[in-house]
Amino acid sequence: MAISETFSKFDDDPIAYLCDVTSGFDSTYPLEENEIDLIYDAMLLRLAMATVIVEAREATDESGIPHIEDASHYPRMMELLSRQGRAQAVRRLRQACRFPVYGAMGNDREHLAHDYDLLRHEREAHLGPIWHFYKKPLHITRADGAWMYAADGTAYLDVYNNVPQIGRCHPHVAKAIYRQASALNTNTRYMCDVAVESARLTADLPDHLDTCIFVNSGSEANDLAMQIAMSLSAHDGGLIIDQAYHGCTELTTALSNESWRHLPADQNPERIETLMAPDCTGALTPTTRKQQRNMQPTPTGR
Repeated sequence: MAISETFSKFDDDPIAYLCDVTSGFDSTYPLEENEIDLIYDAMLLRLAMATVIVEAREATDESGIPHIEDASHYPRMMELLSRQGRAQAVRRLRQACRFPVYGAMGNDREHLAHDYDLLRHEREAHLGPIWHFYKKPLHITRADGAWMYAADGTAYLDVYNNVPQIGRCHPHVAKAIYRQASALNTNTRYMCDVAVESARLTADLPDHLDTCIFVNSGSEANDLAMQIAMSLSAHDGGLIIDQAYHGCTELTTALSNESWRHLPADQNPERIETLMAPDCTGALTPTTRKQQRNMQPTPTGR
């Protein structure tokens, strides 16, 4: 902080120097996430304490020798830091040290987390129309276990969006990923003990399933499964459930009729047959169906 304080005394953006010094320190002595979030507060505290100490010593020291030659930049820096705001400063510090940044910011550094419509516009401008399945797309900033948290702090129990079996952001998994990525991140073209160790999971499968192939997504897994099926059967057709989605590769798109069911029949993939999903209400008797239609929601809406 002292270095940042010294170099930024004549600058209008003290956070820029603080980011440079912090990222340099972090590259040698890795900081923790909670430490990153306290740097802005610690900097303000240091400046305030320095100002008070200088003023107090000048008021009580009769020698006339200043404790610091020129301390006028301390209040100025505090004003600049306060004007920038804690949220933006913490975001820039997190960005400088490659920590996750909660909330979005435009190119002009305007914070977008509190302007939902602007954030949605930015997303659609750069990522295309949102495919979200909700009347109002959720702005999610973090997750923990089975819960996902929106920018306004609302917690959502996630029973839909590919929840990992052991929960989101599991500390053991996050630490293992960090440690492995810090040591080696490669593919299976090289000898690698970690890959072989993971492939030993096939020992828990039936005897004929004895080979492990690593993929990066469900699309790749389904594409590979289709290739294997085509190779073994010498056929290339498929039977899918109506409105199914199996991936975004060429093979899996043909098996995902939600991508082409709206097209004319002559533009549908060949040799792909569609099976209607089972109707779970089919076993209801006419009387039961009538009772179901007449059911009214409770006052709580449940």
